[in-house]
Amino acid sequence: MRLSKLLNSNVWMILFYTLIIAIPLNAERPTIIDTIWTENSLQGCIGYHVQNGTYYGGVLLPGTGAFGAGDSFDPYGDFNDICIRTYLSFPIQPIPENYVIDSVSFFAYQWSSMGNDLWGVPIWFDNQYYPCNLYHVDFGLSFEPDDFNPAIYDTIGALSTTETTEWKHINISNAYISDMQSNRPYCQLMIKFPIMTDYDQMIDGLMFTSSYGTSNKVHLIISYSSTNVNDEEVNAPDRLLSVYPNPCHMSISIKVQNRAQIGLVELYNIKGQRIKTNNFIKDNTYSAQIPIDKSVINSGIYILKTHFIYNNKKYALTKIISVL
Repeated sequence: MRLSKLLNSNVWMILFYTLIIAIPLNAERPTIIDTIWTENSLQGCIGYHVQNGTYYGGVLLPGTGAFGAGDSFDPYGDFNDICIRTYLSFPIQPIPENYVIDSVSFFAYQWSSMGNDLWGVPIWFDNQYYPCNLYHVDFGLSFEPDDFNPAIYDTIGALSTTETTEWKHINISNAYISDMQSNRPYCQLMIKFPIMTDYDQMIDGLMFTSSYGTSNKVHLIISYSSTNVNDEEVNAPDRLLSVYPNPCHMSISIKVQNRAQIGLVELYNIKGQRIKTNNFIKDNTYSAQIPIDKSVINSGIYILKTHFIYNNKKYALTKIISVL
């Protein structure tokens, strides 16, 4: 399911059956933030059963709360000595007219980590920790147990290197754009550890929240920028704005270059709804702090938009943040 919204001069527009939000970077140059969910029939887990050398598993069923990657995770039966990998497919979206892709990021909420049946970072057979990697793959238009070893295009990188319960995210722009240019209908990803397993009966691995039944759904965030600009328009470089900590819990701090002046600060959820953030604390003209009111702001991904003046020009920069 794809959910997004377009906001331009406070006018909501419906594009076919998809809603998109456009948050202006300045008065003339809008950007689009688009949230993409997985294809339900093409997401799931596949396990390798070491004792009998067989593969099993399948799509995540409605109501399934989590997916995992590692050793002895078994959502399908009471087996030991198994290895689980997770597979996800995101439908490629048409680029809005007069826009180009800025970035594509993958987000998954990690809620547990175990090593040798103990909570914490998994330690494998040679007493070394291995990161949990995200891979760009192709397992076709069906999802079967023999997809355990799909065609791998490349290793995108480490999705998780810690046991911390939080949103994990990684840039997948190259993979997504490559699939788009190759006219593939989906961008397909695999989560696994770079080794198979240590083949014991104790759990080593990570668990993430699935796309079903929870607020912390795995998703992509795609940022587009308009190509309708002229030579007189100025783009604000990211170095002018710092936002920290990210992820945040009690508050988030904003700082711009000390020759700049902060004006309005806005917070949007990924549905494009603005969260009330009128009350924030200014230490001076170039730094501010926003308290996180948990009665209004739940855990999740948000878009922070900061308006400021720099060298007598107005800017508005957006940052993607996560609230724990």
